[in-house]
Amino acid sequence: MRSEDRQDRAVLKELNQKLKPEGVRLKFWYYDVSPFTEADKRVIPIILSHTERLHSDKNKIFLLSALGVRGYDEAVPALVDEYKFYNDNRYSEPLDELLLLDLCDTIARIASKKHIDLYVELLRMPPTTALASIIKMLGKMKISGADEAIFNLIERENKIPQAWIGKPNEEDKYWCSLNALEYMIDKRDAKYRGYIQKFLHPEELDWIRFSESEYRKANYASCYKKYIALAQKGLSGLE
Repeated sequence: MRSEDRQDRAVLKELNQKLKPEGVRLKFWYYDVSPFTEADKRVIPIILSHTERLHSDKNKIFLLSALGVRGYDEAVPALVDEYKFYNDNRYSEPLDELLLLDLCDTIARIASKKHIDLYVELLRMPPTTALASIIKMLGKMKISGADEAIFNLIERENKIPQAWIGKPNEEDKYWCSLNALEYMIDKRDAKYRGYIQKFLHPEELDWIRFSESEYRKANYASCYKKYIALAQKGLSGLE
């Protein structure tokens, strides 16, 4: 076992000693359901202080996922900082997509209304597919403070791993775009009618591009189909 792994396990052991009163023993895995409740907020600073000492980004993200509890507003800045750091300094491989999604899903489960400014910061960074969780969260919260930042994603590609270029997965570079367009559509506001109509003919949108490969034609067809379906849904909702 590497020295860094041993050190991380020692931090985890120390953390679990502190969490004994809650009857919870954490592990280095992703918590899609937190073992804590809103009444356990005292664990937030304990977990945050211990995750700061971890060497492994993955272990850190796994432990932070245990804070995905509605009302854990205090945890959001640390989650946002970890997303920003990982997006700027680590992102390159397909596994990184999942780790960023873990962070965004954790933020979305907290669903704090106190940190709209931090969500806007995330939305203004080079986007990743994981931001779809933030867009959907904001749509459910019906808070308009992030509208401009979300709408600016509609005509943009999001980052994808280099390994996906020229493959069927390349289509995922428009995942944020599709989710941002759906966010607009769900507002059911007639002032967006003209803009939404453009997506009935996505072949006329020159910002949608795929690299030369055997999958290029299929990627265009599949991508166009999704935009058209969203546009039809949006326009029918305005009738």
